Amino acid sequence: MLRMASATHQTPRCPTKPISAAPNLEDFNYFIEENSTLGMGCSELSVVRVHRISDPSKIYAAKIINKLTTTPSPEARALEMAQGHPNIINLEQIIDTRDYQYIIMELATKGTVMDYLEKYGPVSESLAKKWIRQLTSALQHCCERRIVHMDIKPANLFLDKDLNIKVGDFGLISISQDVHSRPLKEAKGSAVYAAPELYHVHRKEVMALPVLMWAVGVTLHAMLTVELPYAVSTYHLPIEQYTAPTCLSNTAQDFLTRLLALQPEKRLQPSELREHPWLREAVPLIRIHAPKERLIRSCSSLALQMYCHDSLQQDVHNVHAMAVPTGR
Repeated sequence: MLRMASATHQTPRCPTKPISAAPNLEDFNYFIEENSTLGMGCSELSVVRVHRISDPSKIYAAKIINKLTTTPSPEARALEMAQGHPNIINLEQIIDTRDYQYIIMELATKGTVMDYLEKYGPVSESLAKKWIRQLTSALQHCCERRIVHMDIKPANLFLDKDLNIKVGDFGLISISQDVHSRPLKEAKGSAVYAAPELYHVHRKEVMALPVLMWAVGVTLHAMLTVELPYAVSTYHLPIEQYTAPTCLSNTAQDFLTRLLALQPEKRLQPSELREHPWLREAVPLIRIHAPKERLIRSCSSLALQMYCHDSLQQDVHNVHAMAVPTGR
C-alpha cells in the first residue's frame, strides 16, 4: 500500500527546547503520559496524551502552545464556540498560563481519516457516505455559530472507536457575523484543498462557504480514490471542469461534480448537502481500488512559491514540505 503525505506524518523542524520545559500540568490535575507525542513534537506546538490525576483512566489529547514563540491562534475560542455536536472534537478544558496554553480535548482513538486511508486504501461509498453525512452535519452546526472551518482535509478529520468522524484542528477558521455574504479577509487552508478562486480571483470577492464546499469535495474524492482531483502544479493555471470517476454510482458522481464546480456560485451550499440524493440513499458495500502509483500529495513551500500567485503566497497557511516514500 502506498503512503500518502500528511502534516501528521512530518517531523517538524523546530527549536530543541524540550516539552518538559512547559509548566507542570499536575498543578491542573493532569499528567502527561510518557512518550505520548501525537502530533508536532516541539516546544512551539505539541500534542500529547494526558491523564487526569484524580482518575487516570480518563485520557485526553492536549495541544500545548508556546505563547512566546507561536503566533496566537483562534483555535481555542473557535473550538469552544463549536461545542455541542457529536461530530466535533469535544473540548474538555482550556488552561492558560503566562507562557503556555493547553487545549485539553477528546482523544480520537482511531487516528484520522488520513491514517485510515493510508492503512486500508480507498473506502466504499457506504463508509464515505457515513463520514460525509457526519462532516456536513458538523459543518452546518459550525456555520450556525458563525464559524467556517478553512482547513477541511482527511488529516483534520479524526475517528473515534466506532469510526465516527470528529472534526478537529480549528486553527484555521473564519469567524463572521454573516458567513453567507461576507468575503474572506485572507486566504487560509492547505494548498491542495484550496478552491481555484483563491488562486485566480481578487481576495475581496472570495466567499468562505464555496471554498469550504470545494475542500469537502476534494476530501470525498480522496476518500473514494486515494487521489487528488487535480495536480497541485496546475493550480496556477485555469483548470478543466472536474470529471468524477466513472466507477462511482451516478449519484456519487453528481454529488462530487456539484461540490467541485469551477464556478463558486454553482457549488452546493452546506444547507443543501444533506438533501442530495447520494446522502439520502443507501448503497451496498462497494470497494473502489485506485491505481497504486497515484498518491495524495501535499504542496511543499517550494511548490507553493513556484505555482501560486504572489498574492496567495503571503496568505496560504499550513503548507508543509512532505517526504513521500515510494512504497511500503
